[in-house]
Order: sequence, then C-alpha cells, then structure tokens
Amino acid sequence: MKRDITIKQNTENKIVIGLNDFNLDAVITFNSKFNYKTEENITDIKCSLEPANEE
Repeated sequence: MKRDITIKQNTENKIVIGLNDFNLDAVITFNSKFNYKTEENITDIKCSLEPANEE
C-alpha cells in the first residue's frame, strides 16, 4: 500500500515529514551539544505528530 508522504522541511535541526493521508506532520528535532571536557557530542532527538501545517 502506497502512502502520500512529502518532506516539508529539512534543516540542520529539524525535519518535517507530511503524512498527507492522515493530515498529520511528523516533526523530528535535533539538539546537539559538544562537551569540550570529554570531547563527546551529545544529540537529543525528539519526534512528535502534529496536525498538518500547510506552509
């Protein structure tokens, strides 16, 4: 079964995928921080479903 999916936004910190069949947007956000003491890059990733936002 094919679905109607579009990429609405793709930036350094955010991806918005339109799930058009369901009138929803999947919003994925990235928040990266670099710890200079340990030289580790820590990335927090969050995903949520929101009502479709026509841009």
